[in-house]
Amino acid sequence: MKKLAYALLLLLLPMSMFPFDSSYGSSYSYNIRKTGDTPLRDRTNTSQNQQLFLPMLLNGPRPRDMGDNIYGVETTTLLEGGFIEAMAEAGTRWVRRNGILWDEAEPVEGQINWSAGTITNLEIELTDGYREGIEPIIIVRKTPAWAQKVFDSDCGPIRQDKLDAFANFMNQMVTHFSQDPYNVVYWELGNEPDVAVNKEDWPFGCWGDPEDKQYFGGGYYAEMLKKVYTKIKSADPNAQVLVGGLLLDCDPRNEPDGKDCTSSRFLEGILANGGGKYFDGVSYHAYGYYGGSLGQYSNPNWFARWNSTGPVLTQKTPYLKDLLATYGYTDKYLLLSEAALLCDSGCEGDFEETKANYLAQVYAEANNLGLLASIWYDVKGGWRNSGLLDGGEPLPAYYAYHYSNQEIIEADSVLEISDDWLHGFEFRYSDHRLWVVWSRDGIERTYTFSETPDKITDRYGNNKSLKQSIKVDWSVVYVTWNNGQ
Repeated sequence: MKKLAYALLLLLLPMSMFPFDSSYGSSYSYNIRKTGDTPLRDRTNTSQNQQLFLPMLLNGPRPRDMGDNIYGVETTTLLEGGFIEAMAEAGTRWVRRNGILWDEAEPVEGQINWSAGTITNLEIELTDGYREGIEPIIIVRKTPAWAQKVFDSDCGPIRQDKLDAFANFMNQMVTHFSQDPYNVVYWELGNEPDVAVNKEDWPFGCWGDPEDKQYFGGGYYAEMLKKVYTKIKSADPNAQVLVGGLLLDCDPRNEPDGKDCTSSRFLEGILANGGGKYFDGVSYHAYGYYGGSLGQYSNPNWFARWNSTGPVLTQKTPYLKDLLATYGYTDKYLLLSEAALLCDSGCEGDFEETKANYLAQVYAEANNLGLLASIWYDVKGGWRNSGLLDGGEPLPAYYAYHYSNQEIIEADSVLEISDDWLHGFEFRYSDHRLWVVWSRDGIERTYTFSETPDKITDRYGNNKSLKQSIKVDWSVVYVTWNNGQ
């Protein structure tokens, strides 16, 4: 019945409207408004006073979507028992799949091995995933020995004289996987290409060139894009080409003590070398690190903290938007392809509750920032305790993910709540408005609304007493008012 329901949903959904973040253009500004006792910053067009959506273009993403659902996860396989069902139940739209391995699929130049596991396994997974309404993002990585620019580095860059070969390979992959029943639209070229070249078997893109003191090799990645982009589009005009998920190790505008942040200028190198015309969106990563106590986290490389800036995507996203705008590319979208709270030791205490709260904050911020998708890394959490599931059993973060997806979707407009201590967003809908709020500095205080809410819940959807005044601390609270009631 569930699969039938998803199939019917796909048939009934309208053509997708492609979201454009109004903070890109110079014609946009913040309007200060006031609802209740808290001023709101309206992220809308100043001339039309509504959020702007651009219609789907010929080379835009095809309409297999769930409204403006940005919720996604990463996995290395969709074949494990219960994965698709569990994530579909949580409302997942996006699955980032790592990936197609070029060295396995084309071990000999010009000879595609269509029976290679990297292809056949994906065929099975995508067929099952499409039935559940999953929108896949496929990473393509691993350079075969015959195409390596750096000897014995399969995650490293491609030789200049083999860029055409990679373009031809991508043309064949896109031709094959864009068809029914696979229906792949989004293609990510490498994973963390702004990591320095190495000779270990890493799941990175590692195109980074430490000898390039200006752009860390981003300019050479642009040469690859110039070859590959047209070949992908010739195979499927609707295909979307993503810059491989950028690590963005630290803030190049404000380097922490002892850090060299040249690697974070990799995207600027792509743009400076004319690569901006040869991708549709930028994929990037944003991780927080558990602070050892309930509700606490940080990312010191971007000066992000739980009691000041919030999750690190609030620092990385404006940097990317500003950089793209500087080069005149306000039409590019951003996709947060890896986000999570990480913990290496001391994770037995309050970590899981903190991770669930971090997730709720990330998705509130990501919805406000107008991202195309926000991908949690990952489902199983084998890496640094980041998972939503533990041996197939839901962790607190899974329930926070499910509830956030249930509450924050297809908002008519989004307004930032601006106060000395209360932080969050108002999501406006035709029949209700939703506040997602928490204490910016983590200190518990009482907040009084101008009118009693119709519903108050915690990050898991557990109901709280309906009162006009509530206590708010580090933990996310959802507050709803029904229109006209």
